[in-house]
Amino acid sequence: SASTILFWRGTAYLGLKKYEDAFRDFQRIVEMFPKDGNSWCHRALALAGQKKFKEALKSFDESGLQAAVDRAVATVLGE
Repeated sequence: SASTILFWRGTAYLGLKKYEDAFRDFQRIVEMFPKDGNSWCHRALALAGQKKFKEALKSFDESGLQAAVDRAVATVLGE
């Protein structure tokens, strides 16, 4: 699918440190699939690579992954 191609191309761009290109690919994915936490997280990495740290933090928050990590830790700790 188009989103899969964009994801892997964006990931390749991250590896090549082509952060603006990576951002564009991940941005397109989150526009198509706003609940795709993995793409939000990769979007955050692309922003951080551009030294746009405040935007990167917002993108990471959108990923929902921090909440998942918090729930997993609470489960492990029995909280």
